[in-house]
Amino acid sequence: MDAFTPGTSGPAPDEVRDEAAGEAPDEAVGSMMRALHERGLARDVAAVAGVSESYGFRELERLGRLHTGDFSLAELMMRLEFVDLIADEDFEACGADTGRIREIRLFATAWVEDIKLRRAEEGDADYDFDVPGID
Repeated sequence: MDAFTPGTSGPAPDEVRDEAAGEAPDEAVGSMMRALHERGLARDVAAVAGVSESYGFRELERLGRLHTGDFSLAELMMRLEFVDLIADEDFEACGADTGRIREIRLFATAWVEDIKLRRAEEGDADYDFDVPGID
């Protein structure tokens, strides 16, 4: 699998400001993160991936925490892992072409891997909740 390299097809921070009815870029991105965390729809993931050149994963998480009272990395990871299961048509409905859809999916995969690595390094890895313990 290729490593994620941000594309240029997402909105620039100034465009984010315009789209968010005058909100500052951080406020607009925080709202995008809240939508991703709470819903995880194609348009939510595409919006956050669109600003990924200007914001790193940890900064996006920080903005998500500021805008989401019950922000959880586990919930965010679940939403990001689901991106591979979202139909291409859902991404196309929000204006993404085939190349952009691939970039969005690579972005989500890279973010999940980053979270998993950080959690493992910090000793906070959840190995697999679906697998029962050994008797």
